[in-house]
Amino acid sequence: MYPVLELAKYIVVKCINDRHPISNLQLQKILYYIQRYFLRETGNAAFSENIEAWPFGPVIPSVYYY
Repeated sequence: MYPVLELAKYIVVKCINDRHPISNLQLQKILYYIQRYFLRETGNAAFSENIEAWPFGPVIPSVYYY
């Protein structure tokens, strides 16, 4: 498993370096898709934090508030 904040920081830095900055909403969806991929392909979670259903999509609260 990976620390979700480290994973989120990596994604944000990668997108900024590629000159495609992302919004918090986009970051949350990317993290959701990463978790889904890991669960489908390996049967294991990529990170341990829970994903919540918020009005605009999936959210990991610790990442959202960070």
